[in-house]
Amino acid sequence: MNLPDRFFTLARTLRHLRPSQIAWRPVHVVRLQAHNRVPALGSLCVRPDAAARGAALPVLDIAGIDPRPAELWRQGFVEYHGIRAARDDWRGVGQSRLWRYQRHYHAELVPLALANVDEARSLVDDWIAHNPPCCGAAWEPYPVARRLLNWCMASAIAPALRDTWAPWLAAQMRFVASHLERHLLGNHLLCDLCAVVAAAASLDTVDSEAVGARAARMMERELERQVLPDGGYAERTAQYHVVVLHDALLALALHRARGRELDVGATLARMLRWADWVRRADGSYPWLNDAAPDGLPTPTTLHALSNIAEVTPVHSQPPPIVELPDTGWTILRDEKCELLFEHGLIGPDHQPGHGHADALSFELVWNGVSVVTDTGVTTYAAGNVRAFERSAAAHATVQVDGRGADEPWASFRVGGRARPVYLGKSSPWTGAWLLRGQATSYEGWLHRRRLLFWPGHVLVVGDEVVRTRTSANVIAVLPLAPEWNVVASTDGYRIQSEGQELEVVVLQGKLIEAVRGEYPDRPGWVADGFGRGRGRFSLTLSPAQDGRLLYALVAPGVRVSDSTGELTIAAGDHSRRLAVEELLP
Repeated sequence: MNLPDRFFTLARTLRHLRPSQIAWRPVHVVRLQAHNRVPALGSLCVRPDAAARGAALPVLDIAGIDPRPAELWRQGFVEYHGIRAARDDWRGVGQSRLWRYQRHYHAELVPLALANVDEARSLVDDWIAHNPPCCGAAWEPYPVARRLLNWCMASAIAPALRDTWAPWLAAQMRFVASHLERHLLGNHLLCDLCAVVAAAASLDTVDSEAVGARAARMMERELERQVLPDGGYAERTAQYHVVVLHDALLALALHRARGRELDVGATLARMLRWADWVRRADGSYPWLNDAAPDGLPTPTTLHALSNIAEVTPVHSQPPPIVELPDTGWTILRDEKCELLFEHGLIGPDHQPGHGHADALSFELVWNGVSVVTDTGVTTYAAGNVRAFERSAAAHATVQVDGRGADEPWASFRVGGRARPVYLGKSSPWTGAWLLRGQATSYEGWLHRRRLLFWPGHVLVVGDEVVRTRTSANVIAVLPLAPEWNVVASTDGYRIQSEGQELEVVVLQGKLIEAVRGEYPDRPGWVADGFGRGRGRFSLTLSPAQDGRLLYALVAPGVRVSDSTGELTIAAGDHSRRLAVEELLP
């Protein structure tokens, strides 16, 4: 990117930030630099409170805790993002920044506390001995907040740990309360506030009630701001939705156990319903935007915490058609088939850092098997892998001259933003659905998309891209799940996976190529967790000269044709017809 382009991208990024974020950023940077350059400051600013005591809270009975981190710790190791290291390696030299962050979250602590309090105590004692206050990644606000939450949960499970940890728990509570991440906002600020509320409820100190009350009021306001009316979390990623929900439920459960009021129950009930509605039959979540199946709280744990916090989801059983207009997801389900249509914003204006250029993309599950999938995320480190995973090329959508409708850059930045609009659904015949949407890119070109879904029979995709320059290179990407192979045939292409087969029929436009990627060197993969990816085929299609592309994924025995302005779908003795203008307006 040349200098003028960098300038305009930066301008498009900064115009969306809140003034408070810009003002707090230098404060955050100066604090970090001061503590790292003058380590002695840490001992002056953060000291254990010898008078602190653990609060007499009820013992929490929380199901669904993953025992594997504790088992690995007993073997002498820890593992984050697929990278294993010795459990006494607190510095993580040579590891990514996120790995070093996670090293100090103490994810092992809760399963250790469930099994053996002496082992849990040993982990914390070793950490205190090797991590002086305010130095390094261990004392950046977010790792401190995540650590606080794990300490609080472990203490609630194992009361014998409460007084032992109280002095340092109080010190970290005060640190986070005075270092809230106002420069980032979003899930970071919510994590900070949940941690302070949870710690204040877990402690008896001279200031814990007042500190907890202030954080609780802020937590109420932030949840109101950041949780959408449909119950989705504003950053529009299932991963951070679940993490925020877990943190808030824990904070609420501990706060209420002290007899204190926190008016977030209705909001968390909506979040629980959202999580239940989007979760698939196999228990997984859609991995749109920054999301990966790594170390998330289980549904069992979420519902255990919700029971303790007395939060009940409303209408938890998902309907066949899940419409989440604020999140921007519409999900159609019919027995073992599912179509997810993504038509929402990339994220909140002021904090879209976990969003991808996936406007009007979709995911498809067919007979219980994923067919078209989002890429997810394997890293937060800047570089080619991160750039690809956030790009339009990694999603089932279109790109013009190699760019999507949104402008992600660096690790967590977004310049120009798309303006997507959901145009609704209709049913052209019983059992079939037609979804419509459009997105105007930050560069001005317009993408219109129609999805005709007849579960078990066919998915027809109609794309139209207009307002581009004459020589623009317009392509659509169809990224398949890793289990599917692409086989050329006399009729075009077929995709096959363990006894299942679908035909790819291009009615208008053409199929350019089918290329298999390989993580991390050849783009085209599905995240299998942080640091892990599985290569997969991606089909590349181009529209006809008029900017229109019409193609279908067709089940065996079903025939699709386009003639005289009419789309015909023949399935056995049944034939259905739809005007092509319904798919390509």
